[in-house]
This record gives sequence, structure tokens and C-alpha cells, in this order.
Amino acid sequence: MITIENNIAHIEGTPKQLCLELTHLLVHIKKTLEKEYNMNEEQSMCIINECAKIAYMSDEDRVEYLNDFKEYV
Repeated sequence: MITIENNIAHIEGTPKQLCLELTHLLVHIKKTLEKEYNMNEEQSMCIINECAKIAYMSDEDRVEYLNDFKEYV
């Protein structure tokens, strides 16, 4: 199971269970971006890909990137 509380992810389950849950979350995010924010598939995929890139950054780079990002939101 994947839950988020106070910006902290809590994860438990087998790799297969986590993969399935993450896939469901990504599908829901994609549908929400397209429906609620009128994005096309290419735009929503770009956002999801950017999130994946951020996830693979070092902790320091991620903090810096997200702090800079907050200035533009």
C-alpha cells in the first residue's frame, strides 16, 4: 500500500502489489490532468515524466529543484 502523510510516503507490500498500486495512481493522475485541467495526452505524459525525473534526483538536487519550482507556482 502507498500512502502519503505530511509529504512522507509510507510504502508496504510486495513489489508486484506496489507496482500495481503505482500504476493505478498514475492512470488516475493522467485522467485528472486531462479532465480537470484540459490537458492532452502529450501534456499529461510530459508532467508524469518530469515527476519521474525528479524522483531520480539526489536528495539535495530534488530539494533545490522543488524549492525553485515553488517560486513559479
